[in-house]
Amino acid sequence: MQHVYTHKEQFQHKSVIELGSGVGILGLFMCRYCRQFTFTDGNKSTLKVLQHNLTLNDVPKNIQIRLLRWEDPIEQEIQHKFDIVVGTELMYKQAALPHVFKAAAGLLSSSADARVIM
Repeated sequence: MQHVYTHKEQFQHKSVIELGSGVGILGLFMCRYCRQFTFTDGNKSTLKVLQHNLTLNDVPKNIQIRLLRWEDPIEQEIQHKFDIVVGTELMYKQAALPHVFKAAAGLLSSSADARVIM
């Protein structure tokens, strides 16, 4: 979060998607600096807790919440490409690593300044 705050101007006018948002700690902070922010998680129960957390906090209207399983991100409802893909504390199983990278690559825009921050 310190990186986001220190470099918040880099996120203005950008669409951002967070892989594995969990209960939304990073996204709650980051969405205030972006044009559009999408929270994702692969667990439906976690998304319900995330939605509750967003309701309790004063979040901007520029957010979306989506179910995203890393194994098949392109086949799901997220068809948009993003300027920035972020993720923190994603790796609990080493076997998931290739899926995380594939999901990030599939969701990243082809813009010259598009980037992944993990």
